Parts: sequence; C-alpha cells; structure tokens
Amino acid sequence: MAARALATVVVCTHNRVEDVRRCIKGLAKQAKTQGLPLLIVDSGSDARCANELVDLAAEWDVQILRCEEPGLSVARNAAVAAIDAEWIIYLDDDAVPAPNWAEQLVQCLASCPAEVGIVGGMIRPKWPDEGNPGKITERWKLLLSCTDRPGHGSVPEEYNICGANLAVRRSALALAGGFPTDLGRIGTRLISGEEAYLIAWLKLHDITVMYDDRFAVDHYISKERMEPSWAAKRAYWEGYSYLRVLKALGTRPPRSVWPLKLALSIPPLALLSLVGVDFRIRLGMALGSLAAQIRQ
Repeated sequence: MAARALATVVVCTHNRVEDVRRCIKGLAKQAKTQGLPLLIVDSGSDARCANELVDLAAEWDVQILRCEEPGLSVARNAAVAAIDAEWIIYLDDDAVPAPNWAEQLVQCLASCPAEVGIVGGMIRPKWPDEGNPGKITERWKLLLSCTDRPGHGSVPEEYNICGANLAVRRSALALAGGFPTDLGRIGTRLISGEEAYLIAWLKLHDITVMYDDRFAVDHYISKERMEPSWAAKRAYWEGYSYLRVLKALGTRPPRSVWPLKLALSIPPLALLSLVGVDFRIRLGMALGSLAAQIRQ
C-alpha cells in the first residue's frame, strides 16, 4: 500500500480557465519535484470552460474533479473526499506560487507541531499595472485576500491569513465537519466566511492556527478591484458574512456589532467616507453587519 502523501494541492475554479492555466503553469513542475499531487476542482463551470479545464488537466497530467453544484465550500469539501493526504493545500485559481513555493511549503509542514491545524502562507498582491498603488490601504488589502507581512506567528493575535494560499490539516478539517456550505462563494455571490468559520471553530477547540511567510504566492488583482466602489461593496459582504459566521458558531455578537451601535455609527462613517477609503470600507462593513442581523 502506498504511503499517504504529505499534502495534495487543490485549485478550485468556476469559469476562469485562463487563471487556472497561469496558476498550473507556475505550480505543476515544482509540485511534482516535491512529490505533491495536484487536483483541479471544476465548481460547476459552463460547458465550454469545463471542456477546456479537462484539456488543461490532461496537458499537465493533473487530476481533475467535476462538481455539478457550484460553490467554493462544496468544491473544497469534494476535494477532501477525493484525495488521501495529511494536508490539503488550497490555492486560489488567480494565485501563482513563487518559484520555491513547494520546497518551502514541504519544509514548513514537515516541521509543524501536531497541535497546528491550519497554516496560512504569504499572499502578495500582483497589481494590474506592475506598480504598488499608494491608495491601497492595509484594510483594503485584506479585502483583496492579501496578507504579505513578513515573519510567522499565531492567528489572529499577530497575523491574518486568507484562503488564497492555505494549508489545512485533514484531521482538523474533519473535526470541524468540513467547510460550511451555507457560507463561501457561489458564482458571483460575495457571501464568504467559510475560512473565518473554520479558523474560529478550530481556535474554540484549542487547535492552533498559524501564519508562515515561507511559502508565498502572487495574487493577481483585477483593475475592477482597485476601485473604491468595489472595496465598499466587498466590505458590505464581509460585514454580512461576519454575522453569518457568528450565527453558525453559536456565538453572541460582540458589542461592537450590536444593531443600535451600528446604526449610530453609520451617519458619522458616511460623512468620513467622503475623505478616506478606509472609512468607506468601515461603513460598508457596518451596513453589511446590520443587514445580516435585520434579516435573521
């Protein structure tokens, strides 16, 4: 019987073949060198994209799995059922690993203590115009799923992690019951929170969550996401998702998001949003959090 692999790398995608092509091109050879199997999960793509993904998988000798039901959490859970590895590495389809990503990942995972259930890697923004725009704040960068702080440490006391470059121990994911399918992206729906739920659940059960900058990816950012209007919209759904996560965990919302407090914060945030994008982001999160509680 073959030994269980240390890790399998999973790329979930929906109708974004060219992103997957760029990701696999930067990933396949180094993953093979380190003995890391690859799996593409087609999350309900249309017929044209589905056929192109099959061809792409054959070109690079990569396993592919088709999920007829779209949804990021559904796709991630399906991947776990289809592979046998101690760790599942989730990469966004619009992320490209650094040339030493696989080597550094293997070193990181091989040295992980048993109590560690998740390790998030560095996610560097790849700006559309090859420059670092000064208008992008740290708060905005998190909405772009980018965490590029150097070093390593625990989450969330010192660091943040995002799902674009995420190592999850299979046993820890099983304890949590997988990713909740009522959270997570489905098509263009911006409700998220499946990673936040998993992280919070593991921490509540004394399983350690870490950040480590050794394995890094470049996360391609579209021009659309450079607009303050996109940041405000994304912040709204971030706030909405946060309350959905608390509900799923059975956790009472903190005072900072009590409905009355949120309602009182909206007028001053609306005024301040005229002078700074971070206030616009905070306004969006407040509106989303309030809407989630009203609709419960």
